[in-house]
Amino acid sequence: MQSLLFSTHPIKRGFFIFFIFLIAGLLLFLPIIDKGFASDDFMVLHRIVYEKVFFIPGFFRPLSDMSLYTSYLMGGFNPVYYNIFNITIHAGCAFLLYQICLLRNFPSPGNRVYFAWLTSILFLVYPFHNEAVIWAIGRGIVLSGFFGLLSLLAALSTAAGYRHYLLSCLLYFISLSGYETSILLPAIVLILLYKHTSPGKLFLLATGYSLTLAVNMAVRLKMAGTISGDYGSKMFSSGTVGNIVKFLKGTGRLLLPPSDHSVLLGICFALLVAGIIAGTMVIVKQRRTQLRDYILLSSIAFISIVVPALFGVSTKTYEGDRVFYFTSFFLCAWLAYLIMLLKSNKWRLYISAAVTGYFIFFFYQGVQTWRKSGVIADDIINAVHHISHSEGKLYLVNLPEEYNGAPVFRNGFKQALLINRSDTTGIVVVNYLSSEYAFRTAGNIQPVQQQTHVFIYPALLITDRHIDARIRTNVNETDSIHLSYNPADKIYYWNKKSFCELSGKYLN
Repeated sequence: MQSLLFSTHPIKRGFFIFFIFLIAGLLLFLPIIDKGFASDDFMVLHRIVYEKVFFIPGFFRPLSDMSLYTSYLMGGFNPVYYNIFNITIHAGCAFLLYQICLLRNFPSPGNRVYFAWLTSILFLVYPFHNEAVIWAIGRGIVLSGFFGLLSLLAALSTAAGYRHYLLSCLLYFISLSGYETSILLPAIVLILLYKHTSPGKLFLLATGYSLTLAVNMAVRLKMAGTISGDYGSKMFSSGTVGNIVKFLKGTGRLLLPPSDHSVLLGICFALLVAGIIAGTMVIVKQRRTQLRDYILLSSIAFISIVVPALFGVSTKTYEGDRVFYFTSFFLCAWLAYLIMLLKSNKWRLYISAAVTGYFIFFFYQGVQTWRKSGVIADDIINAVHHISHSEGKLYLVNLPEEYNGAPVFRNGFKQALLINRSDTTGIVVVNYLSSEYAFRTAGNIQPVQQQTHVFIYPALLITDRHIDARIRTNVNETDSIHLSYNPADKIYYWNKKSFCELSGKYLN
């Protein structure tokens, strides 16, 4: 093993290092290897498997759809194949990041090998982008990051020439076909090459990236009917102040876990910023010769934050943190650089262990959240599959949207039943329950018999063969519900742990 790690044969050494990252990734994500699908997974899989539709209005992410279809061809709807694929690409990103940190064009505080290992390990255990790895359809961002790093590696390669630049542009195009968070990659490449490449080559590369982006936008417009997409169109819809707030929230969530306590998050963010500034001033003062590289790496990290922060991410749950996947490459490199600037080897080790431990702690909090959401989705599918309702309709109350930000059935419930070969005839979803409502009440949800009606939290009334409420009916919609039901119909409600039938004593 040691001979392979320090082998002079680059291919053998490379394969062995990738193998280390792969094993580490599989061990880290072991609790969710068999996690089932959730929410949009069912919609996308049903669309590409049964409808054979890979391009839909509003989105241009064919890379994700094609890879999902490949996973289906390999293992059907067995989620293990999809999860292992995502983890493997994630390990591949850690390996590519390791290789990039070894390049002379990439800022390094000294010992490049130690810096490369530290950066890649921090990235592998980074906890605030796991939605991209754990959620099956999150692979679009993972693949985008993978091809983005390949593009960066091709451009920064020691032997980089016109062919490498052409390859870098092609890989950049592929990256954008997975997700849009890598759109500012050319700016990062040009900053890194500024001191190492002639103006003529820089101009040529900038022109190549510009043409690549223009072609990608043209293809998007043709295939999806839009350039920015449904999410992209909302990036600047909040106004100047709103976008500044979104950016600050997103920046804070890069290093802080989600929490309902916004004041506490704000205080922690302020302390974190103050600590980073103070530590940076002390360290840079001791290492003035590396100030330029530190500023360079900080600029790159800042550029990588812009697009994800404007996409928006929840500060209360883990929802949406997949958009930080591309940013986490440069954030981890920046953190590793700061640690490497410490003069004492002992303190480097202590701080490295502390940051890694902090990441791992919240990493497993996130993993357990996603595992729980997968269990909930599987339990509901199995429960509905075995409920007999051949003589009437089946009304489902409080179908959970998500669990602490991890999606359950925010979308795709009908497709979930179809994929699992359940009969959808007569099934009516009355409303969806978000964590925002579920966490407001302690214990399980229980129906309450009142004078003329039955009340089911948070706002559903059942009376005189009618279901009425002014309630959240989908993730972004609130509507008035008025449904009639017959004696042959059944009503089941989610009590936060399982589906329970509303018994006859409440309906008579």
